[in-house]
Amino acid sequence: MQIHLQKDSTLEEVRGQKSEVRSQRSEVRGQRTEVRSQRSEDRGQKSEVRSQKSEVRGQRSEVRSQRTEVRGQRSAHLQKDSTLEWKFDALPGGELVHKGLDDLSNGRRTVASLLVLVGGPRLRALGITAPASEPHPEHALYDFLAQEDPDSAHSSYNALIRRLVSFERAAECVAR
Repeated sequence: MQIHLQKDSTLEEVRGQKSEVRSQRSEVRGQRTEVRSQRSEDRGQKSEVRSQKSEVRGQRSEVRSQRTEVRGQRSAHLQKDSTLEWKFDALPGGELVHKGLDDLSNGRRTVASLLVLVGGPRLRALGITAPASEPHPEHALYDFLAQEDPDSAHSSYNALIRRLVSFERAAECVAR
Protein backbone atom coordinates (compact mmCIF):
# COMPACT_ATOMS: atom_id res chain seq x y z
CA MET A 1 0.00 0.00 0.00
CA GLN A 2 2.84 2.32 0.73
CA ILE A 3 4.24 1.82 -2.74
CA HIS A 4 0.89 2.63 -4.18
CA LEU A 5 0.70 5.85 -2.12
CA GLN A 6 4.17 6.89 -3.27
CA LYS A 7 3.18 6.35 -6.88
CA ASP A 8 0.06 8.45 -6.39
CA SER A 9 2.00 11.27 -4.72
CA THR A 10 4.71 11.13 -7.40
CA LEU A 11 2.05 11.11 -10.07
CA GLU A 12 0.37 14.11 -8.46
CA GLU A 13 3.70 15.92 -8.28
CA VAL A 14 4.32 15.25 -11.96
CA ARG A 15 0.82 16.44 -12.80
CA GLY A 16 1.40 19.57 -10.69
CA GLN A 17 4.69 20.23 -12.46
CA LYS A 18 3.03 19.73 -15.84
CA SER A 19 0.30 22.13 -14.83
CA GLU A 20 2.94 24.63 -13.70
CA VAL A 21 4.81 24.28 -17.01
CA ARG A 22 1.56 24.81 -18.91
CA SER A 23 0.81 27.98 -16.96
CA GLN A 24 4.38 29.22 -17.57
CA ARG A 25 4.00 28.50 -21.28
CA SER A 26 0.73 30.35 -21.25
CA GLU A 27 2.45 33.31 -19.57
CA VAL A 28 5.24 33.24 -22.15
CA ARG A 29 2.67 33.21 -24.96
CA GLY A 30 0.93 36.18 -23.35
CA GLN A 31 4.25 38.02 -23.07
CA ARG A 32 5.06 37.25 -26.71
CA THR A 33 1.67 38.56 -27.76
CA GLU A 34 2.29 41.69 -25.70
CA VAL A 35 5.73 42.20 -27.29
CA ARG A 36 4.22 41.76 -30.77
CA SER A 37 1.54 44.35 -30.03
CA GLN A 38 4.20 46.76 -28.69
CA ARG A 39 6.28 46.24 -31.84
CA SER A 40 3.21 46.90 -33.94
CA GLU A 41 2.53 50.05 -31.92
CA ASP A 42 6.17 51.13 -32.35
CA ARG A 43 5.91 50.61 -36.11
CA GLY A 44 2.79 52.74 -36.16
CA GLN A 45 4.53 55.48 -34.17
CA LYS A 46 7.58 55.31 -36.45
CA SER A 47 5.33 55.64 -39.46
CA GLU A 48 3.63 58.62 -37.85
CA VAL A 49 7.02 60.22 -37.10
CA ARG A 50 8.10 59.68 -40.71
CA SER A 51 4.98 61.39 -41.99
CA GLN A 52 5.52 64.28 -39.57
CA LYS A 53 9.14 64.60 -40.74
CA SER A 54 7.95 64.64 -44.33
CA GLU A 55 5.44 67.33 -43.46
CA VAL A 56 8.17 69.40 -41.76
CA ARG A 57 10.38 69.03 -44.84
CA GLY A 58 7.54 70.34 -46.96
CA GLN A 59 7.07 73.29 -44.63
CA ARG A 60 10.81 74.04 -44.71
CA SER A 61 10.75 73.96 -48.48
CA GLU A 62 7.82 76.36 -48.47
CA VAL A 63 9.64 78.70 -46.06
CA ARG A 64 12.73 78.61 -48.29
CA SER A 65 10.69 79.56 -51.33
CA GLN A 66 9.04 82.39 -49.36
CA ARG A 67 12.47 83.64 -48.27
CA THR A 68 13.65 83.56 -51.86
CA GLU A 69 10.58 85.52 -52.89
CA VAL A 70 11.17 88.11 -50.14
CA ARG A 71 14.82 88.43 -51.16
CA GLY A 72 13.70 89.00 -54.72
CA GLN A 73 11.33 91.72 -53.56
CA ARG A 74 14.08 93.37 -51.50
CA SER A 75 16.47 93.12 -54.41
CA ALA A 76 13.87 94.69 -56.68
CA HIS A 77 13.64 97.54 -54.17
CA LEU A 78 17.35 98.15 -54.65
CA GLN A 79 17.21 97.96 -58.44
CA LYS A 80 18.03 101.13 -60.29
CA ASP A 81 15.05 103.24 -61.23
CA SER A 82 14.63 105.27 -64.42
CA THR A 83 17.12 107.95 -63.27
CA LEU A 84 19.74 105.25 -62.62
CA GLU A 85 19.96 106.21 -58.94
CA TRP A 86 19.85 103.53 -56.29
CA LYS A 87 17.02 103.55 -53.80
CA PHE A 88 18.84 103.63 -50.47
CA ASP A 89 15.98 104.98 -48.36
CA ALA A 90 15.03 101.64 -46.85
CA LEU A 91 18.54 100.77 -45.68
CA PRO A 92 20.29 102.05 -42.54
CA GLY A 93 22.88 104.68 -43.46
CA GLY A 94 21.53 104.83 -47.01
CA GLU A 95 21.01 108.57 -46.94
CA LEU A 96 24.66 109.08 -46.00
CA VAL A 97 25.90 106.85 -48.83
CA HIS A 98 23.55 108.54 -51.30
CA LYS A 99 24.78 111.99 -50.21
CA GLY A 100 28.40 110.81 -50.48
CA LEU A 101 27.86 109.54 -54.03
CA ASP A 102 26.26 112.86 -54.98
CA ASP A 103 29.15 114.79 -53.41
CA LEU A 104 31.70 112.66 -55.26
CA SER A 105 29.93 113.11 -58.58
CA ASN A 106 29.95 116.90 -58.01
CA GLY A 107 33.62 116.93 -56.95
CA ARG A 108 32.97 117.93 -53.32
CA ARG A 109 35.16 116.63 -50.51
CA THR A 110 32.82 116.03 -47.57
CA VAL A 111 32.50 113.57 -44.70
CA ALA A 112 29.93 111.60 -46.72
CA SER A 113 32.10 111.49 -49.86
CA LEU A 114 35.16 110.34 -47.89
CA LEU A 115 33.02 107.67 -46.21
CA VAL A 116 31.92 106.38 -49.63
CA LEU A 117 35.58 106.22 -50.65
CA VAL A 118 36.33 104.15 -47.52
CA GLY A 119 33.57 101.70 -48.43
CA GLY A 120 34.28 101.84 -52.16
CA PRO A 121 35.53 98.26 -52.72
CA ARG A 122 32.62 96.69 -50.89
CA LEU A 123 30.10 99.07 -52.49
CA ARG A 124 31.44 98.23 -55.95
CA ALA A 125 31.10 94.54 -55.11
CA LEU A 126 27.42 95.25 -54.43
CA GLY A 127 27.07 96.84 -57.87
CA ILE A 128 27.05 100.44 -56.66
CA THR A 129 29.10 102.72 -58.87
CA ALA A 130 31.64 104.23 -56.52
CA PRO A 131 34.75 105.94 -57.88
CA ALA A 132 38.20 104.57 -57.16
CA SER A 133 39.58 105.99 -53.97
CA GLU A 134 42.73 107.79 -53.00
CA PRO A 135 45.50 105.74 -51.34
CA HIS A 136 44.25 105.88 -47.72
CA PRO A 137 40.67 107.17 -47.54
CA GLU A 138 40.39 106.12 -43.87
CA HIS A 139 43.18 108.53 -42.89
CA ALA A 140 41.69 111.28 -45.04
CA LEU A 141 38.30 110.85 -43.34
CA TYR A 142 39.82 110.92 -39.86
CA ASP A 143 41.94 113.99 -40.70
CA PHE A 144 38.85 115.75 -42.09
CA LEU A 145 36.93 114.99 -38.87
CA ALA A 146 39.88 116.08 -36.72
CA GLN A 147 39.98 119.46 -38.51
CA GLU A 148 36.31 120.04 -37.69
CA ASP A 149 36.43 118.89 -34.04
CA PRO A 150 39.64 117.28 -32.73
CA ASP A 151 38.09 116.17 -29.42
CA SER A 152 35.36 114.03 -30.98
CA ALA A 153 37.09 112.91 -34.18
CA HIS A 154 37.69 109.37 -32.93
CA SER A 155 34.11 108.71 -31.80
CA SER A 156 32.68 110.39 -34.92
CA TYR A 157 34.91 108.28 -37.15
CA ASN A 158 33.83 105.06 -35.41
CA ALA A 159 30.15 106.02 -35.61
CA LEU A 160 30.43 106.76 -39.34
CA ILE A 161 32.21 103.46 -40.02
CA ARG A 162 29.49 101.60 -38.09
CA ARG A 163 26.80 103.26 -40.22
CA LEU A 164 28.68 102.40 -43.41
CA VAL A 165 29.11 98.76 -42.36
CA SER A 166 25.45 98.60 -41.38
CA PHE A 167 24.47 99.85 -44.84
CA GLU A 168 26.81 97.40 -46.58
CA ARG A 169 25.50 94.43 -44.61
CA ALA A 170 21.88 95.38 -45.23
CA ALA A 171 22.57 95.86 -48.95
CA GLU A 172 24.25 92.45 -49.09
CA CYS A 173 21.23 90.83 -47.44
CA VAL A 174 18.85 92.52 -49.85
CA ALA A 175 20.99 91.63 -52.87
CA ARG A 176 20.98 87.90 -52.07
